[in-house]
Amino acid sequence: MCISPGMRICLLGICLVGLSQAETAFQNLTPNYDGSAVWFSSRLRMKGADQYAHPKIFRWDETKGIQLYEQKAASITTEIVGGWRSETAYNLFWISASADGATVAVNGLQDCNFGSVCAVRENFKSEIHRSGTGALNLDESASLSPNGRFAYLTSSLNLANPTNRRRLRDLQTGQEILFDGAPTRAFDSAQTPRLYRHQVANNGSVVAGVGSFPPSGAYLQYGVYLRSWPSGELRPIPTRLPIFEAMINDSGTRLVYWHPEGLGMYDIPAARETSLLSITPRFPYPQFDISNDGAVIA
Repeated sequence: MCISPGMRICLLGICLVGLSQAETAFQNLTPNYDGSAVWFSSRLRMKGADQYAHPKIFRWDETKGIQLYEQKAASITTEIVGGWRSETAYNLFWISASADGATVAVNGLQDCNFGSVCAVRENFKSEIHRSGTGALNLDESASLSPNGRFAYLTSSLNLANPTNRRRLRDLQTGQEILFDGAPTRAFDSAQTPRLYRHQVANNGSVVAGVGSFPPSGAYLQYGVYLRSWPSGELRPIPTRLPIFEAMINDSGTRLVYWHPEGLGMYDIPAARETSLLSITPRFPYPQFDISNDGAVIA
C-alpha cells in the first residue's frame, strides 16, 4: 500500500515469478500525484521476461499495467580474496518522482562488501530523467521536490559520518549549495537506501540538523533547522524533543517526524507542534508517508 500525494490510496497486485516465502515481492512504492502511475523496486522477474535477478525498477499505470522501467547489468569485480565491489550502481532500490511524473530519479547502490574502502567511496548513484532532456547522472541518492525542480542529494559516506556535507541542486539552472549538518533520516543495517520522499519543498527548503547521531543512530541531537534556497540561511525549528525521519510538505510549511515519544507534526508559520501518535519508536523506524500538502499521513 502507498499514499499518493493527491490523497488517493494505491493498492497494487503484482504477477512476478521466483517469489519465496521469505522474500518481499516489491518495495519502495512511489506514486505520482493522482496515483495513476506507481514506480517500485523488485529483484523478481516478470513471467516470461528476460530480466536480471537483482533489484530493478518497474512502473505500473492504469493503461499499460506493469512494465519494466529500468534495469542495469551487474558489474562486480574481485579486489581481494573474499571481497568484491561493483563499478556501477546496478542495484536499483527506489524512485523519487515529481508530482506530475515528468521528472524521475532512479536511485542505485554499488556493491562493496569488504574493507575500509567501502566507508570512503561513494556507493549511492542517481540517474535523473526529465521530459525533453537526456539523463543526468549524479553521485549520491536523489530525493526530488514535488514540482521536480530540486534534488536533495545524500551520500553513502553519511553512514560512516552523519555530519558529512550534503548537496541541494536546482535542476533548472544546475546551481548547487553545499551545507553541513546531520540528516534527519537514517539508513538500515544493510546500508541500503530506504524510501526517502518529501525531503525538499517546492521552494528548495530542506530540513536538516546541526549536531550528531549517537552510535545507535537513534536521535538527531542539538537542533533542527529549515534551510532556505538559495541563500542557505538557517531557520531554527524549536521542537520540544529531538526529531528523526522528518518529511516536509510541498509548500515548506509543515514537518512530520518521529520523536522519542511518537509521531509529531510542526506547523512552521504558526510555530505550533502537535502530537499525532504516542508510541516509543524503535530502530529501524516505522516508515510513514504524507500527501504533498502534508494534510494526510499514512
